[in-house]
Amino acid sequence: TFGGEAGTTFEFKELNDPVMGGQSRGTWHVDASGGYGVLDGEVVDVPSLRAPGFIKVAADGRFPDASSALGGALVLRVRSSTPGYQGFR
Repeated sequence: TFGGEAGTTFEFKELNDPVMGGQSRGTWHVDASGGYGVLDGEVVDVPSLRAPGFIKVAADGRFPDASSALGGALVLRVRSSTPGYQGFR
């Protein structure tokens, strides 16, 4: 959660791909009114690798097992400007 509850609230940070000339960039923030995190950015090909870089959000800590939510209780909303892209590795 992002509500400040002990044991369920973690400090997430956005990470880019600066190694080997990565040019991907992103931002991360918590929408306090909606109680959800927003990762926004652009993944760009690493010129020397001719392959996509990355952006991600991560946090340190012990997280509860989320496998009980696999039946539909865990909802991710993902948007992409290239939903038909088939080149992921």
